[in-house]
Amino acid sequence: SECANSRTPPPDLLELIMRRYERASTLLTSNRPVDDWGKLLGEPP
Repeated sequence: SECANSRTPPPDLLELIMRRYERASTLLTSNRPVDDWGKLLGEPP
């Protein structure tokens, strides 16, 4: 992926997670604390 070495995820990652939220399970793994996820993924609209 072209964003593999980037410190920020692609802008559509949060959108994908939000679309799946009520329909399917999504598993995320990270070496970052949950408190940092908003800064990394972007805040929800």
